Amino acid sequence: MTTFANAVDEIRARVDIIEIISEHVALKKSGRNWSGLCPFHPEKTPSFMVNRDKSIFKCFGCGAGGDALTFAQRISNKSFAEVIADLANKYGIQIDYSNQNIEINNQILELNKLATKYFTENLFNSEIGLNAKTYLNNRGINDDIIFQFNLGYAPNSWNNLHNHLSGKINVSNDLMEKAGLIVKRAQSEGYYDRFRDRVMIPIHNARGQVIAFGGRALSDDNIPKYLNSPETPVFTKGKNIYGLYQGKESIRKEDSVILVEGYFDAITAHASGITNVVATLGTALTSDQMRLLGKYTESKRIFIAFDADLAGGSATSRGIEVIKNTFGGLGGIKVLDNKYSQNSVYEVRVISIPDGKDPDDFIRNKGAEIFKRLIKNAPLLLDYQINQVLKANDLNSINGKVSATRELASILSEVSSPLIRSEYIRIIADKLSVREDDLVSELNQLKPGKSQNNQPKEGTVRKSIKRNDPDTFIITAERNLISLFFLREEIWDLVAKNLKEVSFSDNNHEIIISSIIEQIETTRSIDELTQKLLINVAENNEAMEAVSDILFSLEDKYCLNSENSIRQFIRENLDCISRFKKKNIEQGIKQKYYDLKDDEIKSLELQYEVRKIVNTK
Repeated sequence: MTTFANAVDEIRARVDIIEIISEHVALKKSGRNWSGLCPFHPEKTPSFMVNRDKSIFKCFGCGAGGDALTFAQRISNKSFAEVIADLANKYGIQIDYSNQNIEINNQILELNKLATKYFTENLFNSEIGLNAKTYLNNRGINDDIIFQFNLGYAPNSWNNLHNHLSGKINVSNDLMEKAGLIVKRAQSEGYYDRFRDRVMIPIHNARGQVIAFGGRALSDDNIPKYLNSPETPVFTKGKNIYGLYQGKESIRKEDSVILVEGYFDAITAHASGITNVVATLGTALTSDQMRLLGKYTESKRIFIAFDADLAGGSATSRGIEVIKNTFGGLGGIKVLDNKYSQNSVYEVRVISIPDGKDPDDFIRNKGAEIFKRLIKNAPLLLDYQINQVLKANDLNSINGKVSATRELASILSEVSSPLIRSEYIRIIADKLSVREDDLVSELNQLKPGKSQNNQPKEGTVRKSIKRNDPDTFIITAERNLISLFFLREEIWDLVAKNLKEVSFSDNNHEIIISSIIEQIETTRSIDELTQKLLINVAENNEAMEAVSDILFSLEDKYCLNSENSIRQFIRENLDCISRFKKKNIEQGIKQKYYDLKDDEIKSLELQYEVRKIVNTK
């Protein structure tokens, strides 16, 4: 018998990433690496690479990456602990779980179960839960829906739940705090209930276990309006979807899923008879959530129905980028309405809700049948993007027409089929009243491979980047800087010294660099540093993808073989980060100016800010 931590170390030492991945992907030797078709998005040309020496994989189509354990998690949709348990069984390793995290996880799930029952009992208590029950009934939520979603009420008290659980079972304050049910007082001894005077919305995993809670305030004084559980050992926001347990059978039956933003968007839809609806969990849409949804519908048909207000529009735009990154761009997403599309292609449609409404408001005011019409008429993702660009630009002005042409050319550049791209060029040219040749010319300028010199030069910012995308430039430059730690051990001190004051814009980059700086003081080799880093980010998929991307980018940096070239490389990338951060600020202010152009005083103030930024360049 061995501890869970020791089992993880032993499995990492014994696992062969080629063996693990070959069970799911046909791999072929390609130089130092192995290549194959990515199992996480549809493709015809292999962009999935595996490096046995570093024990990492990377898909250059959809961005998926990590080590053998990450792959096992993604391909099986299992937790880290479950994958370790499977591999331990495979290698004949016996794990002692007596005092390990799995036991804690089970205890938290039991606590959540008891808390859910307590909240539901409060809701149906005529004295305690009357206001909450009335609130739900006024939203059209009857008792059947309340029981289906296990809705409840947290009383307006500082310690009711704490006292209830303490009296019900022998449970420690530490465990209740780990579960996110109580909060330690900052200025004095003791704890208090996290949720008070709120309609309680349990969040279930796909197996029906309550893993977290959302709470909706009943009074305006109770801020914030929605309060969610913190991340716990059993709950990670970006990896779970609200309503999946209640909706998964309907999703399979309808062979489609509708993704909304809010809890009540999903609950109201179910109450009105539209039951293939799920919701994000108060965070931006993630790749893990999209992959999870794809497992429950054979046709891979996903509808996006975010709020129609400004914030919702922004969420839709961010969601579209996540969707495209998840499925390898528009190449993995259906872009033309026809009955011959393969099931391997994801069909993503966007439901546009009129009058600035969210799905909850719209269904309650207009009815389920009208919402079903919106679903039926929802355009494909590509058509939605095109329509949004046409709406956002003044096509009667030269500037508006030029701007629309460039934006649409950028969108069309992601369409892999020449035939479909040509058809859209014809349609868009007609809408813009421009020549097809001019649109094709703009499109050709966006295609990669136009550089006259494909050989990397010392001190250049390497890696292809999206045109005019400051965020992508910044991420690329930050990863370039981090990659220097994996070139040679003797430059560690030089790199660490130069990056000491750098503020990384990507939180995952901060996690990675902090881990590296901590490890290099006691680490002797790059191989050892790599393994320690992979262990530290093992349960953070986004950080793992970043590490994988960094390690696969080293090939074109081995030419940095002198201290001067390293210093030049650092300067150039730091300058790139500074320049494009400034550009982001400038664009933000310019957008504010455009939004406030009818307010003369505020627009003049913003013009002054823009001039200050421009003058400091």
